[in-house]
Amino acid sequence: MPDTQVDVVVATNRNHAYLRESLASVKAQTWPHWRVVVVDDGSPDPSALDLVVAGVPGARVVHQRSGGVSAARNRGLAEGVAPLVAFLDDDDIWRPDRLERQVRAWEAAPHHVAVHSAGWYIDAEGQPFGEGWRARQALSRRYLSGEEPLPRIVTLLVRRDICERVGGFDETLSLAEDNDFTLRLAQVGEFLSLDDALVGYRRHAGNVSAPGALAGRQSTERMLRAQIGRALDREDVAAALLLRENLRRFLKASAVEALHGTAGALRARDARTFAAELRWAGRPAPAAAAVRASAVTASQALHRTGWTSLRWGDAHR
Repeated sequence: MPDTQVDVVVATNRNHAYLRESLASVKAQTWPHWRVVVVDDGSPDPSALDLVVAGVPGARVVHQRSGGVSAARNRGLAEGVAPLVAFLDDDDIWRPDRLERQVRAWEAAPHHVAVHSAGWYIDAEGQPFGEGWRARQALSRRYLSGEEPLPRIVTLLVRRDICERVGGFDETLSLAEDNDFTLRLAQVGEFLSLDDALVGYRRHAGNVSAPGALAGRQSTERMLRAQIGRALDREDVAAALLLRENLRRFLKASAVEALHGTAGALRARDARTFAAELRWAGRPAPAAAAVRASAVTASQALHRTGWTSLRWGDAHR
């Protein structure tokens, strides 16, 4: 049996030292059967990016006009042929045995749509901090309902056929596109979890901001409502009800986050962010009404189809 190949997709629009570290962590993998495609999504100096990638055997660059991270990841998917795909952000790092651990786990249980893992946080200098995150084994319905945190895109090793089946990444989304993709995977089948920290997620000034957190909540709400709508359109009542519960949980938690956001904006004397966070925190009543409305619609669809049990897809068909 031939060794399982992995395509590693890196979307970037910049050339910086973090990218060199990210690619070096792939180069150091104990699983040697990988290829890297770096998608240059409109970087300011394409030739400099070419030089960085040239230092990694098995890696190549494709250039395109800026289209956003979803378009770049889709381009990377289209450029590959391997049965498994991993996504590497241009400032994250992998433990040397990341691919080997995940590939071996998937080979032992190939019906899973993806394998994910725990991870740790690193700062701008690459130093670990905080407690990281866990990756407990859970049914996909618990991810859809929001009972369990979604597997993180940076830890996913995904079957290519499943990526194609769900349509890749939604290029209309500039934020929450990773969770949108993972939720669509969860509507197809189950994940395999490795509760071992295999990925270092970098947090630094360039990717953490208070206005960004607000924009992320806004995008997540729109994404979840769109997911519910699509589930109802195809009369997948199981998914619609689970996603409705996810939206309810999200709105409750985000109202608390918004209150914290107002305090932070006050300390920073940021009037615009303070006003936006205050508006968000003050909208639980209309949000709750919208959630109740989606529940009524889902119940009507359930009655119309005559189902007495929830339909659930699998990855075998």
